Amino acid sequence: MAISRKQREREQRRNGLIDAAEKLFFERGYDNVTMDEIADEAEVNKALLYYYFKNKEALFFAVDLRGVRILHEQYVNCYNIDVDGYTKIKSMIQSLFEFSKDYPDYFRIYRYARTERF
Repeated sequence: MAISRKQREREQRRNGLIDAAEKLFFERGYDNVTMDEIADEAEVNKALLYYYFKNKEALFFAVDLRGVRILHEQYVNCYNIDVDGYTKIKSMIQSLFEFSKDYPDYFRIYRYARTERF
């Protein structure tokens, strides 16, 4: 089924908002960023930002989801290798370690999202 131009534009706008939030969260951390600053970074008004995301937490989890998808892909690759279960588990642990080195900003957000703060 073809996606309409309007749907593509909405998705592009949504991704642009996530990109802006990601940049600021990576640079300064969740607690040091406001919705006003994200709107400014994305060059939109705050009302549009709230149209797409209920609050800063929802936007933060959209950024976190990007990292989780990368990690999930690595885990799926580990699961699909033809070895015994113990070796798969070791491979998954190694993948988490590599994820932390290859994507340190996503890893930091991944860890923060799983604290008592949320």
